[in-house]
Amino acid sequence: MNILSVCEYLKNKLNVDIKGDYYGSISQWEDWYKGYYKPFHHYTDYNGRETVQLDRYSLKMAKKVCEDWANMLLNEETMVVLENKEAQKFVDGVFERNDFFANANTLIEKTFALGTGAIAVRLNNYKVCLEYITADCIIPISYDNRSITEVAFVSEHTYKGKPYIYLETHLKNQQGNYVIRNEYLDSNFNRVKTDNKTVAEYDTKSPVPWFVILKPNITNNVDLNSPMGISVYANSTDVLKGVDLAYDNLCTDFFLGGKMVLMNESIIAKEQGGNRVVPQHSKKRLFMSMGDSVIDGKMYEEYNPQLRVDENVKGVQSQLNYLSSKCGLGERYYSFEFDRQTTATEIVFDNATLFRNVKKHEKVIAQAIKGLVKCILMLGGFDEEQKISVVFDDSIIEDKAKMRAQDRLDIENGIMQKWEYRMKYYGENEETAKKNITDGR
Repeated sequence: MNILSVCEYLKNKLNVDIKGDYYGSISQWEDWYKGYYKPFHHYTDYNGRETVQLDRYSLKMAKKVCEDWANMLLNEETMVVLENKEAQKFVDGVFERNDFFANANTLIEKTFALGTGAIAVRLNNYKVCLEYITADCIIPISYDNRSITEVAFVSEHTYKGKPYIYLETHLKNQQGNYVIRNEYLDSNFNRVKTDNKTVAEYDTKSPVPWFVILKPNITNNVDLNSPMGISVYANSTDVLKGVDLAYDNLCTDFFLGGKMVLMNESIIAKEQGGNRVVPQHSKKRLFMSMGDSVIDGKMYEEYNPQLRVDENVKGVQSQLNYLSSKCGLGERYYSFEFDRQTTATEIVFDNATLFRNVKKHEKVIAQAIKGLVKCILMLGGFDEEQKISVVFDDSIIEDKAKMRAQDRLDIENGIMQKWEYRMKYYGENEETAKKNITDGR
């Protein structure tokens, strides 16, 4: 599927200016996420006789960075708390049926890799379904102050053995309500009739969007006018190269640094047929023929190269320190200095940079989740304007057990109220928290 062709199709159909050049950056970030960016990882080298094709070893740290961000920001311990119990039950059911927290964790990982993600709400047999969409399938149509208000989602499907494009647009009508249109197109952008029961056009009769957009809370300096986000490592690709260069050098030194025994041809055993075969040719890497040569009167000579382990490990560690700092994780998040007395947990706890960045990203994720819940509440016939709280699991950056113990001690000493405790750890508003305490909960 050529996303640029889809952009051109929408540009002509809707008479709007849709730029497609941003998807080149997304494609590059995707290559780094997969761990193989061909212009860097594939290279040629001249060995004095011929030019050989080589690939660099890779730590694939781009994916690791995104995994770690996703696990810190959204996991099974995250809670969405509503005022209305029936509404809470309905939303919990939708989330459970759609395996929301597992799928949303995956989407956060891909969003931090590609810069943008989306969750689209759909109805299937009157049941609310959630679709998780990556940046390469998102085309912004209208936006206000970097907030996407109208959008197209595009994907590739197969119908009766032939590929076609599925295009879903969310546009506002004159009343300000969203209208969702679904199209199935062939490679020439002609409409295709399918057996799919998806309606061609649906007026939601509501200004509440049936989609939410996710982005890392990082200013886009790739395109200052784009409403799309940037990868968490968009400004760190040179450092990713440095990590893989250091790691490649480490692995290459081990590969080239194996012990070797140089042997005079005359002491190499003969195989059946009279041919002398160096053991290395029999998949034994230790031996190498040196012809008729004699070294210092000996028929063989051992070659024991010195491995530069410490220098290489320090080089890899330095590059990892640069990477974690550039990606907002702080200076020591990836530490492989095993003789250190500081534990990984302690490193996280004293990392103020990481703490601030986690809180910064949580704000935009909470906003997106609240927007999603509003849409779900509307479809369930509930008041979407009720208070929605998103309680994140910050145990990776905060010692929650220690904080709770201190707060309970403050309650005993009259410094903190029980209802304040419930608000802090259960996401309840003041009225609900006080009522639950009165009811003995």
